[in-house]
Amino acid sequence: MSAVAGTLEASTHDACSPSANIAIQPGVRIELSGYEWGRRRLAVLYGGLIAEKMPPCVSIEHNVSRHEAYHCTVSFLTSELPLGGASIIPVVGHSAGRTSNRLPEPGEKSISDEEWVSGLKLLGGDQFDLAEIERFTTQLLTDYQPLTRRLAGVLLERKVLTGRQVRRILLKAMKKDLRRAKIVAEKDRREQAAFALVLEKELRS
Repeated sequence: MSAVAGTLEASTHDACSPSANIAIQPGVRIELSGYEWGRRRLAVLYGGLIAEKMPPCVSIEHNVSRHEAYHCTVSFLTSELPLGGASIIPVVGHSAGRTSNRLPEPGEKSISDEEWVSGLKLLGGDQFDLAEIERFTTQLLTDYQPLTRRLAGVLLERKVLTGRQVRRILLKAMKKDLRRAKIVAEKDRREQAAFALVLEKELRS
């Protein structure tokens, strides 16, 4: 945590207030100020915390896959950090899964999502609106659910993915799964609107 200490001053180049939505820039590598990095890092952390609030899946592996998929998807969409991969291979005494394809070093301490959030909040003071960042992340994961579903499924099958593989899976999901989901949603919306008009006419007659 000390590596980012003192770097969370809000930059004069930051156009967004702490409570504003974070720009969505899928897979784009950008230079971030400490403040902007902190906001995006918090969104990524909340991805994991939101996953833990979801109803449990059929197995621990499914739960861990979803958890890491949420982390990776938010990181990918907000360009928080270059994707380092993902793994659901458990390490006793460390973690059940990681957003990294490397195994932890012996004795390496695992920092929980809650500890990261507390540390960043302490460093950033009142700059970070945690409630707003959590709302933003929840909406982001809702809007891009096809990406998390696709990545979680592949991660469950392969167990370990490199950063390049994660990026490729999410890009493909954006082009196919997300587009298909939007088409279906728009079709459903139109059908519901048409049904509402018919129903309204019948009720008036």
